[in-house]
Amino acid sequence: MVGLGSATRIVVTLVAYMAQNSGSVEILFLWMAGRASLRIVLVIVVLGAVAVALSLGTVRILQLRRLVNRGRRD
Repeated sequence: MVGLGSATRIVVTLVAYMAQNSGSVEILFLWMAGRASLRIVLVIVVLGAVAVALSLGTVRILQLRRLVNRGRRD
């Protein structure tokens, strides 16, 4: 329940921040350059961070499950 409340607060804060920052920004990434709305950039960054966190969490959970299963076989 605490996690759900924390996630809700973070999403509400992010939405409020995005609503206040609607300007256009210049994006420079590796060899690419361009302009985009700050809202879109924020959404892309947040989705990327969530994807990385979920990937790392999944890998760690799989490692721990494998370790537990090895312990049960011995």
